[in-house]
Amino acid sequence: MLSDEAADVAFILQSGFADVRLRAAQRVQSREALEKVMQACSNTDRRVAKLKQSRLDGVRQQ
Repeated sequence: MLSDEAADVAFILQSGFADVRLRAAQRVQSREALEKVMQACSNTDRRVAKLKQSRLDGVRQQ
């Protein structure tokens, strides 16, 4: 499953289509991957960044 997540992260960082990035971002779960995606998308895709921020907040609360 980790390799699938790494592939999703790589795809998110390379994709030019916002809706596709958002779908891929919904599958990312690990803290490291969430932080990487959020950092890369914070200025380019606010929906993905917002999704990742809420998931990171959840991870931190646990």
